[in-house]
Order: sequence, then C-alpha cells, then structure tokens
Amino acid sequence: MIFIKRKNIEREKHLRKKDVFKNIFLFLFLGGAFLFFFFSLAKFYKSSYCDRKLNGFKFAERKKISYFDEYSGKFLILYFGYTGCRSVCSIMMKKLADAYSLLDDKTRRIVRVVMVGLDPENDTPERMGKYVKSFNENFSWKLLPKKELNKVASALGIEAVVTGDGEIEHSSYAVLVDDRGYAELMFPVEMNSYEIASDIEKIVREKDGSIWSNVCVLLNSVDSINK
Repeated sequence: MIFIKRKNIEREKHLRKKDVFKNIFLFLFLGGAFLFFFFSLAKFYKSSYCDRKLNGFKFAERKKISYFDEYSGKFLILYFGYTGCRSVCSIMMKKLADAYSLLDDKTRRIVRVVMVGLDPENDTPERMGKYVKSFNENFSWKLLPKKELNKVASALGIEAVVTGDGEIEHSSYAVLVDDRGYAELMFPVEMNSYEIASDIEKIVREKDGSIWSNVCVLLNSVDSINK
C-alpha cells in the first residue's frame, strides 16, 4: 500500500508540472494572438476614410440597370480620368498598378481597378482599352453615358472642368468601393504604392470577415490543446 501511495504522489506531481507548462504555453499563445488580431483590426489608414452608399452601384437591385453590375461581389478601385491627360492620370494609374502588384494573391482575386472615362466624346473604347491595359492587363475601364457619369462622379465628390485649351481639370484621387457598393477609402495622388496597397488589404480583411475566421481557427486550436 505504501508503494502504491508513493507512486500516486509521483504521478500527481508529474500532472501538476505538466499543467503548469500547459498554462504558460496557453498564456503566451493567447497573448500573442490577441496582439496580432488587435493590430490586424486597427485602422491605420493613410487614405481618407468615408462611408456612403453610391446610387450608381445597384448590386442588390438586379432589375435596375447598373453599369457596374459585372463587378458584383468585388472590391473596386475607381479612378476618373482621360487618355489625353498630361498631368496626374498617368502618375496615379502607375501608382495603382504598382499597388495592385503588391497585393497578396487572395486580395488581388477580389479587387478590380477600373478607370472611368471623363472624356467620352474623344476617348473611344479602343483608345481607353489600350491606355488602361498599358498599366496592367487586369485593369478595366468604363465609358458611361453623361447622365450616369455625372451621378457617380457627384456621389464621390469628383470634380471635372473643361478648360479653354481643351484640357480637363479633375480630381486626382482614386476611390475604393466595397462589395456592397459603399465608398470606403479615397487615395490621394500624394500616397505611394505601398501605402495604397496596405490600406486596400486592411479594408478587404475588415470587410470579408477573414480575421474572424482566423479567430475561430485559434479557438479550435486552444480547445484541442486542452483535450
């Protein structure tokens, strides 16, 4: 009986020691995970933040005409410009192309960059296509009827004025529209490609719920450790 009791005492010491190491591991694991998710959720945006519904995006209203219906379920980066622009258009399009190449594969699959033409009278479909594709083969373009163009541009605060020499002075920022048709972020031309790419990935992670999916994976992992 004494031998059995001693054996049980040794076993209890071993189990207590094992529980201490397990608790330390769980504390460090959960602490690190908390910090990771905290900083993942933080909105350290370099761009301007906005949240408003665009009348030109009728993703949920299938019976109504929408010129962006083909992008339903995607995140859009809209840039308003024209092929004859001698100033900001090529600069911003190049930055968007570089930012797009910096995105991870998952984000790139659900993000579309679309240039909306501000000069439909002179920019033919062929001309727009050649211009936009010169920056990235995956980029798209839209030439909208004047009424629809004014509606969408107005909703986004885009201004465009034809000058005396035929140039179009226009707003130079790009806009990120989420998969519900809400304008979320505005990227000014002063931002660099790395900042743009970083903000795109932050808003996509926030909106698509991938972080909460990772939380579930984390909790399942903790549960398996406790078993």
